[in-house]
Amino acid sequence: MSALAVPLGEGPPLLLVHGVGPGPETFVDVARILASSYRVLIVSRPGYGSEAPSPSPPDGLCGQLAGIWAQAASLGAGPYRWVGVSGGATLGIVAAITQPERVACLVAHEPLFGPLASELHDLIVARAVRLSSDATPDAALGFVKDLVGESWDGLPAATVESVRARHRVIVEEVPGFVSFAPTTAELAALPMPVTVSVGERSGRARHDAVATGASLIGADVFVVPGAGHLPQVDDPHGFAELVRATLESLPDRSWP
Repeated sequence: MSALAVPLGEGPPLLLVHGVGPGPETFVDVARILASSYRVLIVSRPGYGSEAPSPSPPDGLCGQLAGIWAQAASLGAGPYRWVGVSGGATLGIVAAITQPERVACLVAHEPLFGPLASELHDLIVARAVRLSSDATPDAALGFVKDLVGESWDGLPAATVESVRARHRVIVEEVPGFVSFAPTTAELAALPMPVTVSVGERSGRARHDAVATGASLIGADVFVVPGAGHLPQVDDPHGFAELVRATLESLPDRSWP
């Protein structure tokens, strides 16, 4: 487990879950801000911890959840408030579908919705196919650069190097995200409050995917001003305050 994966603050338990490439280190500033109201854990997804070399991620997205729940136990039994970005948002939806009793509420920034959001899905599939035929560090770096788009230039050099170092994990975990294919019935049946966000600077396919997925869930949508795919990098303070305002606006029944 990464040294980052230590709970901060006191209050209701909250998980911060990263996506593919840029890892738990990108959430440090957001965690420090939210720790004034919540007991916050920055999750280090399988393959993104302090181990060297990084171990292979487990098969499939449900396999990844086991590692996340093991870390979440440091916050207590749950259920947990889940704030996910990119792949961390997609995993939040998987958790909400498969283990809803563990998710008190979900804030999902630019998740995948599989073929239900066909334009984004097709773009990710095409990039994943290229990556599967060229699994070099440079290819993985290029995949992540395309994935995060407008947020790439804001990444510190150390994070870019960590993406390169994680190239094997990235190559191995991408097929699980590509294969995610929730049904309209699964999304409509989510029992907990869900909010879906999108970066103001993110591309049209991202905005369309969020609009499509949120409409199927019946979720609120908010746009993160000035941010792209990685709001915790682009504007950690603004994103943290939007998360805080969103969580505080939820009805009392969402806080077991």
